[in-house]
Amino acid sequence: MSPKPHGSGTQRPFRESPGVKSQAGAGDPQGEGVAVVTVTLNAAIDRLIEAPGLHVGGHVKGKLIRRVAAGKGINVSRALARLGVNSVATGFIGKADEALYEEELSRLGVANQLVVIPGHTRENITLIDPTTGVETHIRDAGLAVGPDDLERLSATLSSLASGACVMVLSGSLPPGLAATEVRSVIEAIRTPNVRIVFDGPGTLFRALAQEAIWLVKPNRQELSEWTGEELESEAALIRTGGRLAEKIEHVLVSCGAEGAYLFAEGRVFRGRVRGNLPEVRSTVGCGDVILAGFLAARLRASSIEESLRRALAAATAATTHRIPGEFDSHDVSTFLSATQVEELAHNV
Repeated sequence: MSPKPHGSGTQRPFRESPGVKSQAGAGDPQGEGVAVVTVTLNAAIDRLIEAPGLHVGGHVKGKLIRRVAAGKGINVSRALARLGVNSVATGFIGKADEALYEEELSRLGVANQLVVIPGHTRENITLIDPTTGVETHIRDAGLAVGPDDLERLSATLSSLASGACVMVLSGSLPPGLAATEVRSVIEAIRTPNVRIVFDGPGTLFRALAQEAIWLVKPNRQELSEWTGEELESEAALIRTGGRLAEKIEHVLVSCGAEGAYLFAEGRVFRGRVRGNLPEVRSTVGCGDVILAGFLAARLRASSIEESLRRALAAATAATTHRIPGEFDSHDVSTFLSATQVEELAHNV
């Protein structure tokens, strides 16, 4: 892995994006009026159910903890809001659930630019056994998206990307939407003022021009899927992440309880939260929180090392909550002091 000439300090300055400037005013942590847009192509309502003694084939009593408007991009917006960063949320949702999403985004202070299509938003179910801490996830496929729907989303993205913009493309593809179609939409809005952040499936990653991506956030399994490499050792992960970082400015790989790796500016960092970790209540959405935490810190001009520390602290705080993307700022401060980031040799 060698340093790239297009490092973060040399990229062309952003222009303010009309109509989507942060509402924070002069104290805005986004500095130059950079808009953050989260794009959720396959939104989901998350149903969190607590089911003590859950086992396959059995009958147990469950308790609905919460039914929440979600999806990976929505989770990123929720986490950004907790970190004091404004964002605009777009993507597809079903008409039947429009009120639920409007209520949630209004509560968070997130600007709503969602594209509403006929039908019901898919519902994903997380079954949590509080006696063992084991989570079981059931994922629905999603609403089918047609050409007219994609055209409406494309127009929305073009408007939002008219100025300085960090665009976060997160989550799976819905039925009816091909990776090549999404690539065409992204290519149409690409300008020097638009930074693309990607956290999605391998089919879409391989379809996108990697040079166009500013940041990717796979987990270890996804990185293996994207690249076709076995990542059983740290050395293998560093080699694979380093090769990816030759084209992509920031490569952030989350590894669950093992922390995360960051490849940026020709350097490699490993971050971990040390000490006694809290009881994990849910891990749903923690990868989205890592991404939001890193973005929030970078938008505040934090160093890449400090950005990784803050990302991990926020994600650890999120494990203490049931709701994806929710956490307390006090917990983030607590875990920040226990988070260590070290630079690694990458000639392995």
